[in-house]
Amino acid sequence: MPGFTHDGHKTQKIHPAVKKKLSFAPKSRRGMTVCIDHGWQKRGFDSLTGHTFMMSKENKVLKTVIKHRTCGVCKWWRRNRTGLKVREHRCVWNHKGSARAMESEAGLKAIKDMIQQGTPVEIIEGDGDNTLVARLQKNMGVTVKKKLDRNHCIKNIVKLLYDLRNRKEVSLSNQVIQHLHKCIKYIFSKNKGDVDGMRENLKALIPHQFGEHSNCHARFCGYKRVGNSAKYSHRSLPYKAPLSDPLLREKLTLLFEPIIAKSAMYVDLGSSQACEYANRAAMLKAPKHLHYGESESLDFRIHATAASINVGRKYLSEAFSKSGLSPGHFNMKFSSKVDEDRKKKREKMRLPETKRRRLILKQERATQKDAFEASEGSTYQSEVGLGAEADIEKVPDPITKPTFSAVQKLKNMKPTFIVFDLETTGLIRQGAMPHITQIGAVEMESGDSFSTYVLPKIPIEPGAEQTTGIVCDGTSVYANGSKVVAVPIRDAVSNFLTWLSTFRNNGVIIIAHNGRVFDFRVLSYAVERIGLQKQFLENVSGFTDSLSLIRSKHKKLEKYTQIYLAKHFCKESYSAHDAVEDVKMLSKILSIAVCKSDLSKSAYDAETHFLQEKFSAAKALYLPSLSALVGNGVLKMNMAENVAGSGLGLHHLKIIHKRAGEDGLRNVFCAKNSHGKPRVTNDCKVLDTVIPKLCHFFSQ
Repeated sequence: MPGFTHDGHKTQKIHPAVKKKLSFAPKSRRGMTVCIDHGWQKRGFDSLTGHTFMMSKENKVLKTVIKHRTCGVCKWWRRNRTGLKVREHRCVWNHKGSARAMESEAGLKAIKDMIQQGTPVEIIEGDGDNTLVARLQKNMGVTVKKKLDRNHCIKNIVKLLYDLRNRKEVSLSNQVIQHLHKCIKYIFSKNKGDVDGMRENLKALIPHQFGEHSNCHARFCGYKRVGNSAKYSHRSLPYKAPLSDPLLREKLTLLFEPIIAKSAMYVDLGSSQACEYANRAAMLKAPKHLHYGESESLDFRIHATAASINVGRKYLSEAFSKSGLSPGHFNMKFSSKVDEDRKKKREKMRLPETKRRRLILKQERATQKDAFEASEGSTYQSEVGLGAEADIEKVPDPITKPTFSAVQKLKNMKPTFIVFDLETTGLIRQGAMPHITQIGAVEMESGDSFSTYVLPKIPIEPGAEQTTGIVCDGTSVYANGSKVVAVPIRDAVSNFLTWLSTFRNNGVIIIAHNGRVFDFRVLSYAVERIGLQKQFLENVSGFTDSLSLIRSKHKKLEKYTQIYLAKHFCKESYSAHDAVEDVKMLSKILSIAVCKSDLSKSAYDAETHFLQEKFSAAKALYLPSLSALVGNGVLKMNMAENVAGSGLGLHHLKIIHKRAGEDGLRNVFCAKNSHGKPRVTNDCKVLDTVIPKLCHFFSQ
């Protein structure tokens, strides 16, 4: 007699003929290859519900099995109607065991259903963390072949390596683990179906990292192919040299012994990634933080997930039509669009460049995370708040080095060119900036101009007074003996930005003669000091230094001063060192000497000088502390300047080395700053030279 399950479905016994047929040797069968994986609705192994997806190699869901350890109606009735018979209902309670047993039992039920429908299963692909194959053999007399999931196998091995790294007595860096990870994937890929080759290559893996190549094959070992130890280097290992720690070799050899013993299991691996994708899709419809398992709501959500995977979003319209409802015009239209987008996304995800980009981003995130942890010290760990002397000193945030790169956003725009000049209280001396006494600017095409005098807060140098004719008595400003209206620097810059805002729709490029060395630096310094950097960058896209541009276009001129250029190109003289007259004449010179496309191509980003001042200040602050490293040959002066300019002093390097060692220094040097550039450098050759010297210096 057939029995009944808790969900009201009949259970059927396997027909003896079918059972006899399935007991034949695997070679005589023609069964399906499927992948099976189970998911729980609660993290850990105390979940009240779980679901299993059985999928074909074409990534279609063949079976879904949902397991419930409780029923909402039964629970309510027992709690509120004690002693009374539970009313008749569609009970979902169909599992009485532990949550761990769900995976095997659900897989067993899925296989039974397939057999009863006349479709035997020959090969099961999935992880090796359940007893499904043994239960099939014992309970049904069915022998199937189990293929382990390739990703799970590799992750399990790499997890052992990270566990080994966490032991204090072993020195194993992330770079070595990543190299071994790559080697393991290569061995698994190139030895499919070759048990002897798999075993031999796994045996040779660890000795190879320590410079012993007697067991290596030329197909996998560059040393054997080169045939000369002087020419061969380990490209992915630290410092491109073999490992040398005998304790590390002993531990790695012991770790790989059971892996080598299971070589036969690794020659024929499968994939259950389709089921992993289905489980992630199920989480969208049945999130783990919500409990749907006491009713059929969970069943509907899991079945809806399977339908969306098999037929796409149109399953909704088809379900409505079969139920006698309107499929919905807008629903069908939206479903078609979603399915098309999903198809394009899947095709893109299969491309090699997409996979490569995904791996690069993953590596960048890992580097960034480790760099943050090495820079921040103790932030979150068990009982960290109980210690009176927690390591909480934070390494300064990275400072971006200015690169004077081209302005990308101007490629498809026709920018507005503003010729600009400053008069100041003097020159830049030992990094000290002068104060502005006059701002002059003119728009090249329309001739619209701007001019204002500024009341400086420091005295004007005698040489500047003689050159510009501008004098200040502390309260008033005089130009060539006449009193002029002068405003504070904040008002002057604000008025200048208001004037520039009338042109910003096309992107504004400010041009000055020798501006890269003087005018742009002084203006940027003043803008930052008064707190108008954001407004400035909203109105100005870039800077162009006319001196550098004219020098590159006209290489044989006698001089490149503005006075000489005015005589050479315009055949005129003018009242120099007056900001307004200077910009008007420079506008004439540029209209003759260069074309506007050159002005645009020569522009660099307007933020550059703000970065330059921060970088220079950090370098002046931290470079003296690095003199010991330069003196001992650990760093060259150029490298020391980059390290100091990024905000790192000797004290910070010591802290990073103490917290995270070699990996910490490497990750902090490579970590990207706010502009997407490495803090110091990501050049492997430079890092392989500098990092070991730093570690040796600090260990002394």
